[in-house]
Amino acid sequence: MVNISVIMPVLNGKAFIGQTLKTVLDQRFDSYEVIVVDDGSTDRTNELVGSYFVENRNTGIATKLIHQNNMGEVLPEIQIYIMQMANTLYSLMPMIL
Repeated sequence: MVNISVIMPVLNGKAFIGQTLKTVLDQRFDSYEVIVVDDGSTDRTNELVGSYFVENRNTGIATKLIHQNNMGEVLPEIQIYIMQMANTLYSLMPMIL
């Protein structure tokens, strides 16, 4: 049974992803899974992650690589919406309390 999920978003992380995965997979705790979400890297990050997972498949740690197209333009719109909602709620607090 998996008790912890380590979710690592990455975009063009070729320079550091190997050491990051090594650090995570070297943990003594063994009831976890590692999920790497590659957000459209163009520097072979997903290939490095895939080969690293294959090399370390006998560790008993569940691993998963998700590759998706970069959706960076959506995030600012969501952040603006969240900030507007937070400001609205903050302004209503005196009336609620």
